[in-house]
Amino acid sequence: MKVLVDPIDNSSVLSQWQGARADVWIFDLSLRKLALLLRKAGADDILYVIGVGCRHITGPFRWDNVKLSISLLSGGRPNTTEESITRLADDDAGFELLCSSDVVLVRGVYPSDIVTSFGEHFLSDSPES
Repeated sequence: MKVLVDPIDNSSVLSQWQGARADVWIFDLSLRKLALLLRKAGADDILYVIGVGCRHITGPFRWDNVKLSISLLSGGRPNTTEESITRLADDDAGFELLCSSDVVLVRGVYPSDIVTSFGEHFLSDSPES
């Protein structure tokens, strides 16, 4: 069963996944959403790290020894057109994803929660159509 992680817990959950393997796993055709799949050898769970409102990506499609972090690069100000930019990065791997919205974490069970698209059932227990 896939479970959405409370955004307050994002940093602590990411620290628990240090050392995992990351794969750029699924993306929206417009590339506005992109999901990394994190897996640890021998683990029964997986973690999706989803960038929403993707603006820029740099780095590998797959790497080991994950050290991901999430940070806010700039904050939008009221009554301006400046938007907030969220940075998902693994500096050691040379990976960076900049998003105009947020980064969302979703826990799952391996292998039953491996999905291949952002279909309507992405966050449900129902199989994809």
